[in-house]
Amino acid sequence: MRHIKTAGELFVALLKQLVKGPPLYYAWMAGLAVVVAIGGWAYSIQLTEGFAVTNMTDHVPWGAYIANFTYVVGLIDAAVMLIIPALLFDRQHLTRLIYLGMYLALAAVVMALLFIVVDIGHPERAWHLLPAFAGGWLTIPHSMLAWDVLALNGWAVINFALVAVFFWVRFQGHEIHIRRWQGYLLAAAAWAVVLHVITSFLYVWLSARPFWHSAAHAPRFLSSAFVAGPSFFVLSLWAIRRYAGVDVRFEAIETLRKIIAMAMTVNLFLLLAEVFTELFSTSVHGESMEYLFFGLHGHTLLVPYMWTALALNLSAFVIFVTPKFGRQMPLLLLACAMAVVGVWIEKGMGMVIPGFIPGPLGQIVEYEPSKIEIAVSAGVWAFGLGVYTALVKVGVPIAEGRLVSKSAQTAEESS
Repeated sequence: MRHIKTAGELFVALLKQLVKGPPLYYAWMAGLAVVVAIGGWAYSIQLTEGFAVTNMTDHVPWGAYIANFTYVVGLIDAAVMLIIPALLFDRQHLTRLIYLGMYLALAAVVMALLFIVVDIGHPERAWHLLPAFAGGWLTIPHSMLAWDVLALNGWAVINFALVAVFFWVRFQGHEIHIRRWQGYLLAAAAWAVVLHVITSFLYVWLSARPFWHSAAHAPRFLSSAFVAGPSFFVLSLWAIRRYAGVDVRFEAIETLRKIIAMAMTVNLFLLLAEVFTELFSTSVHGESMEYLFFGLHGHTLLVPYMWTALALNLSAFVIFVTPKFGRQMPLLLLACAMAVVGVWIEKGMGMVIPGFIPGPLGQIVEYEPSKIEIAVSAGVWAFGLGVYTALVKVGVPIAEGRLVSKSAQTAEESS
């Protein structure tokens, strides 16, 4: 009975924390709500009129939704890049930020699931993925999609459970001893890495798409995730430090910069290796890479995207690997922003779409997101950012001991 009462008190305390804040907080959340509403309106059009309102076709069945799904799965690895060095190498300045990384990972997995839902077409079709209700079983080990379903939903459960336990323990006034939770956190980090590898295998598994047939595909997935995730997290840490008053030490930012620099070095090297292999082998398999960078038979829709991504990533790389530049916060934030956008283009438009161009029979059908797809994708992103903002809004005071139950306050006052 006491636990039920405490749970109700926690729920009410979280609601009160969410509805109060400075004018900038209200403006930010209102802006996100407007974008979510526009995305919902666009999705309603897609539901009633079908995929005809998108630019996806039989030739290019995966578009902006799957591109965004692939990218946001990589944001989960921002938490991994905190957990591994914090626990294995005893970096205390990172340990105190793990909970913020878990919030970002939870928001990212929410966005990933939503992008799958909007790509399915009708959300009621999602129940066919649940064997207990669909009357069958997931075709494991034969189907990589089945593995991806298990990995993604499993990570969602693990991440939600860790955040919920953190809220519950801290709200009751107890300390979180990270070392006692080391096994769970490292298992969660390993699960996140496996999830991203399985997502990459989902592409490699499709034998009719030679553009994705590369042993470097999974390493590129991980290296680009270790760039985009920590870069996005650094940007959010700057905002959290400035507007939420969280003490983020420079050592933490510097460690993340070094991680990003190493990951970006590997990512650019693997990209160079793939470009060289595909373009200089003069085989039919290199046509997708040729189309991506130089165009093919007069079709050049993706060329500006890829060269923009390359310019952003190279510019960010120079800042990350140069300590003199990387230790200047304005330049570092600029580099993080360029890396976030550059990797999104490279991993989205530059990885998903060329796999279908040219098609197995040599046909070239170009793809660019429609206004409906852009609006729906923006709505999902706004919803995810709203979830992340809400988690930070309630999670920071809980972590700092400012939001505790009445019994915990009484015990502290009596002591």
